[in-house]
Formats: sequence, structure tokens, C-alpha cells
Amino acid sequence: MIIRKLLLSNYRNYKNLELSLSPGINVINGDNAQGKTNLLEAIYYLGTLKSFRVRSEAELIFWEQEWASITADFVRPSGENCQLEVRWAHNLKGKWERRVKRNGAGLNSLADFLSEVPLALFIPQDLALVQGAPDGRRRYLDILLCKSSARYLRTLVRYQQVLRQRNEWLRRYERRSHIQELDVWDEQLTVLAAYLVKEREKTVSQLGSVVNEVFNALANTEADLQLNYRASLLGEADEMLEALRNKREDELIRRLTLLGPHRDDIIIKMKGRSLKQCASQGQQRSAALAMRLAEAILMGRINENPAIVLLDDCFSELDQKRCHRLFDYLDTLGQVILTSANRLEYKGRASVKEYIVNEGTILAI
Repeated sequence: MIIRKLLLSNYRNYKNLELSLSPGINVINGDNAQGKTNLLEAIYYLGTLKSFRVRSEAELIFWEQEWASITADFVRPSGENCQLEVRWAHNLKGKWERRVKRNGAGLNSLADFLSEVPLALFIPQDLALVQGAPDGRRRYLDILLCKSSARYLRTLVRYQQVLRQRNEWLRRYERRSHIQELDVWDEQLTVLAAYLVKEREKTVSQLGSVVNEVFNALANTEADLQLNYRASLLGEADEMLEALRNKREDELIRRLTLLGPHRDDIIIKMKGRSLKQCASQGQQRSAALAMRLAEAILMGRINENPAIVLLDDCFSELDQKRCHRLFDYLDTLGQVILTSANRLEYKGRASVKEYIVNEGTILAI
């Protein structure tokens, strides 16, 4: 998948931008607060219908404007052209209303939209993939799977609904005579959990070898980086159901669902030891970057459609040798769009196209 042209209207600090992009590596240079990350955010939004920076969509709109839009012309591997558009405008009640179109026709299904643009994004905060809490690693895995499988997305949404309803029942629970009501939620939860866990385990197994390959390429080492999925419920649905019921007394006391995919984690090790505990900050950052690049690679393989790679300020803490190795690796991928506050050294690389951003204006060099 390649973005041929991107158009932003009244989006963040871009009043009116029309940008043609290279199919290779696109380097967006510029000082801070000029719009580099805003550009990546717009592309990411077209692939996920979410911002990675804010919750309120009103914050995406240029100051005091009545409408805004993101439009991109894509080219698929088959050569087929596709246009995606997201547009915001005030409705009759004065609230922001979003409309999504593909080739001019409205899209209502999130599952249809998520499968349109395979992409992966690295931001400086992604160090939390290694250092942070399990919820960030679960989100990383779920995004990859949701963009690759409509069934996984539907199952995850249903699981979250059942989990909320089960937790609500536990919070309201008072009389043991009504305990059979919990059996109904248990059966639904474990059927959904069995599918989610199986898909996650398979995907983490595939990710592990790719992450290790990318990490070694970036670090020029032979480290044995391993990813393992740690599930709180194991086996088939009936085995999960038994484990959940064995935990019932604790759950009634704590009034919370204590087992399930919402409690699982990805364990990252290097040479058998926890990467979080034994690795340097530089190694951890390289591992987080490797996880994002592996996400793009695996997503491309699953969808048979090379993923777009978005990298925000990924070079700031890399030495020159690692920068060169990263460029070498990026040359093997599909379309890459990266930002930097400093001019990077990439002489002789025909795949690189450079731009300068200044106060919402982007010029190709």
C-alpha cells in the first residue's frame, strides 16, 4: 500500500496542504511545533479512525473552523487506486459529526475501514512497550490483529461487552441465590476468550522471530530476543470455564473479573532474562522500534499488502552507526514516512525523498 497524495484541510496547523509522497522513504524535517507529528497523526487517523495523541476530535480541527478533512489517494499492490476521506463538520445541533468515505461512498463498518490501510506507527513513548504496563502490550497486539482480521475485531468487541456486563454483575452481587446468573456470563466469556487467546498466541509466535531478526539487524548483534504470550486462562473453552469457576470466590470478594485476555501480557526476554530488567535504555528503545517494524512486516504478510511505516522522531537517541543500519533496514520495507528535528545523513540513497516543514507548510527538497 502506498500513499500517492495526501490532502489536509483545516486539520491541526494545516489550513490547506497538498503533498505528493514517494513510494520509498519520505523524511519530514523541521523544528519542533511546526507540524511534523500532526502529519503522521493524520495518516494514522486514516488507518485507525483514532488519534494517538488526543481523545477529543475537536482538538484536530484548525482554530475556529467549521469543518476539516483528511483525504489520501492510495495505490494498492495490484495497481488499483483507492481514495479514503474523513471529514468533520458541525451538525444541526452544533456538534462535530464525522463522515468516512471510500472512493466517494460512505463507510459505516469499522471492520471494513480498519482493513483498508495496513500501517504501523512508532512514537518516542513506545518505550513503554518494553518498560510499561501490560495494557500497552495488549493494545499493540490487538491493533495488529484487528487490522488483519474482521472476526478478531468482532470477537474482541463482544468480549469487552461481556466483560463489562460480568463486572457490573459482580459489583452489584448481593445474594448467593442469584449465583446461577454468573454461569451465563462465564460461558459466554470463556468461548470468546478461547478464540482470542489462540489467535494472540499464534501471532506472538510469528512476531517473535521477526522482532528478533529486526533487533539484531538494528543492533548488529546476535542477541536472542524472545516474545512469549502469558495467558491467565489456558486451554479450550471448557478448561477455561473450570478455571474461572475455581476463581469465583476471589472474584465475589473483589467484585472483579480476575482471569481472561484482559489480564494477559507479552513477556519480552533477551538471552532468557527479562528485557525490562537486564537491558540498557538503548537496547530497550531498539527493541520497541523492532516491535513496531515487526508489526508492519507481519501485518503486510497477513494482508498480502505491504504496510505503511510511520516513524516519529525515531533517530533522536540513535548513534550514527545505528542510524545507518536503520536506513538500511527501512530500504527493505515498503513506504516509510518519518520525521526528524535534525537533518539526517543518508547520502547516496536513491530511495529517500526529503521535505522541510515550517508552520504548516511542507516543501520537497
